[in-house]
Amino acid sequence: MVEIPIEEQGIMETGHIGSNIEYGSWSDFRNDVKKVNVALFNAIEKFNPSSNLKLLKVKYSYGQQITDIGKICLPNMGSLNDTVNIENDLFPSEFKKNLSYAPTPLIMQLSNSSEVYIDFEDYTSPLNIFKPGDLYGIFETLVPLTKVAFTPSWSVTSGARSAFMLPKVTSQRGVSALHKKYGTPITPPSGLKDHWHIFKKIANDDAKWHSEVIIFTQDWFQRCDNDLGWMTFYNYLLEQSWKQSKNIRIEHEDNSVINAFSSQMQVGKFKANPYIIDTILHCLKISSNCAPGFMPINNSQDLLPVEAIEYAYTDIYKNLHNLAPIIMGASNIKDCQSIYYSLSFPTLIHKSPFIRQFRSYITESINVQHILSEFNKVIEKNYKNDMRPLCSYKVYNFEQVESEEVLSTSNLLAQEPFISIMKKFKNKDFPLTGNFMKSLIEISFN
Repeated sequence: MVEIPIEEQGIMETGHIGSNIEYGSWSDFRNDVKKVNVALFNAIEKFNPSSNLKLLKVKYSYGQQITDIGKICLPNMGSLNDTVNIENDLFPSEFKKNLSYAPTPLIMQLSNSSEVYIDFEDYTSPLNIFKPGDLYGIFETLVPLTKVAFTPSWSVTSGARSAFMLPKVTSQRGVSALHKKYGTPITPPSGLKDHWHIFKKIANDDAKWHSEVIIFTQDWFQRCDNDLGWMTFYNYLLEQSWKQSKNIRIEHEDNSVINAFSSQMQVGKFKANPYIIDTILHCLKISSNCAPGFMPINNSQDLLPVEAIEYAYTDIYKNLHNLAPIIMGASNIKDCQSIYYSLSFPTLIHKSPFIRQFRSYITESINVQHILSEFNKVIEKNYKNDMRPLCSYKVYNFEQVESEEVLSTSNLLAQEPFISIMKKFKNKDFPLTGNFMKSLIEISFN
């Protein structure tokens, strides 16, 4: 392929747009797809698409938007670190028509990972982590094919959006050192959700980390019902959309679990405010792989440039008081032995319109443990299936707890994944007093 100068760009057969966008046909990218998604590769090979059906291979830096509330974004030619969505005048004009066939065009993750999330006013809720071979934009792509309306309310970012340091990192001196090193305005984070903004600036200075995706243009989705090869491709998309609809379908089952459990609450056996019930339901989503929990990120670079960020905090920031610079990131339970959710760092997808009232972390920790145990009994009796495997739950609290059912967070140091990650930081202390560690729920497959 040849690089096409910006001033000569038009509708082209094949080539590059700058350094981050390649444009071509199936023959140009088929081997890339085969490496990460053999089933999709086989479906398309039966389709045997013509050279008129175009694909984009796009490279995104850490933290760049891939979609913005459902709208596709591409790298901005005039900026190294920005993307622009399809409604922006700076969006490459030759691609607007080809990528506007659905709210979000069909996208396949090619390298590293991306995170789907919703930004609320005071927190961010991770919805999913896409890894190489995963497809997104399927529901949206099927809109013109099925005539069933669908509008996404979420965004996708390159790398982890929900990532933060476990130790406290609000030292003004340390933040000033980061500002001096990386040359961009950096202020002390007001909460864990703000760590990502600093991570992004550190990663952009290093500029080595990126993720890649394949984007399908509109010509792939002109219905060809008489073409068995195309129908194989279409049926593959329908199958994937059904699998991805699991979290929608299981939500109705969650309501049934709540109804089955409500009688015990009505007789006063358990006391739980709406926030705690929302938290319990969110834990059920995590256990069913319908929402991410959190895990310490060890040496994997899939979610973010771990080494560059750890270096920034140990060698530049320096004010960690000998605490290990452990980074937590969103992860799906299917990829882990155990996964964690924190009462002190809520990331609820659905939240009742009631004021959050905490009596104390100890009280609520004990309450959560009791309710989760009872929920598990209801699920095991009536709702255990392939969509909802039975999980075990343990609750940890940073304060001294008299209840045998709630454990001290210090117990985590004697189990994975914390044993492995502390081997990486042999002479460091574990950040037990970090905000995330105040009250944890551990979710594990039985």
